[in-house]
Amino acid sequence: TETISFQRQSFKLLDIGGSYGNRVHWMQHLRGVNTVIFVVAIDEYDQKNVDGDNSLLESLEVFEGMRRNIEINNINTILILNKVDVFKDKLCNQHINLNVSGLFPDARATEDFDEAMDWLKQQFRNHAGEGLEIHITTAINNKEVQQTIKEVARGIIKRQKALKWSALL
Repeated sequence: TETISFQRQSFKLLDIGGSYGNRVHWMQHLRGVNTVIFVVAIDEYDQKNVDGDNSLLESLEVFEGMRRNIEINNINTILILNKVDVFKDKLCNQHINLNVSGLFPDARATEDFDEAMDWLKQQFRNHAGEGLEIHITTAINNKEVQQTIKEVARGIIKRQKALKWSALL
């Protein structure tokens, strides 16, 4: 657990992990939470996890399951698509298309980065709706990570203020 401050607001951050064994504990940590930040390593679209399943497909399934569970609690979700630099290299330079696994037949065999990113974003929006806040980052770029954290914090503050105003009306 870590607490950070931004614009005179305190944020309590809790990394509950994404590994399979940690997922059973997620719901107990969501009491009193108003925002969940879900981070996906998008460069793993062509890789398998320890169980032999496609990593991107697993991320989509976990995201869908989490959204299904937290919708009843009205918890906001922010999606961070991480490792965009490695993703872009694989797609554009190594020519590894999104459907290399055969599990994503609706993904066009393209080397167009923007088109591939649009497809990826849509896969997550299919489970969360158009209002899903999505950020793209490269974890090894500290400036970019700091900027993403600031954008996320601003969005959370804005939503909290809107909720307070709507409660007063």
